[in-house]
Amino acid sequence: MISESSIKPAGNSFRLMKICLYAAVCALAVFQFSENTADPDLWGHVTFGEQMLRTHAITRVETYSWTARGQPWINHEWLAETALGTAHTLLGGAGILLLKMLVGLATFAVALRLALAKLSGSGERLLAWAFAALAVVEISYGFAARPQIFTALFLAVELSVLVRANAGAVAWAAGLPLLFI
Repeated sequence: MISESSIKPAGNSFRLMKICLYAAVCALAVFQFSENTADPDLWGHVTFGEQMLRTHAITRVETYSWTARGQPWINHEWLAETALGTAHTLLGGAGILLLKMLVGLATFAVALRLALAKLSGSGERLLAWAFAALAVVEISYGFAARPQIFTALFLAVELSVLVRANAGAVAWAAGLPLLFI
């Protein structure tokens, strides 16, 4: 176990080092999630979302495919596509990037909060922040603007709810069905 006294320099320099580490990890997270990558399916998701916003209905028939046009279609990503369509309608490509960044940073924040909740010593917390830096690089790889980014966020939220319910706050578990929808 790492103790604060084993790594604590004299005076306020330890506090300054911690603040610098926290700021650097947060800056890294912003940088990593701001990578502007496009998935081949991005514009399909955006188009479906914008169509649902215009029609106020979930599309139930394939309308864009050449080979399956008019066939029944179950769009299981309709809510995420509506979010992508809204972001694009409001701010264009910048809105999609902003949405991706916000979802990525929220995922990172929930996961980091989970990790820090059980740690008490400064050394342990510093180590958690260092692992957070590694984790954000790994999480952001392939974190393109597509419906699956919400899966990452809701998984972190689900783990947070389960930890709280396990700690005795069972009322939190009532939110799980909504999360799964």
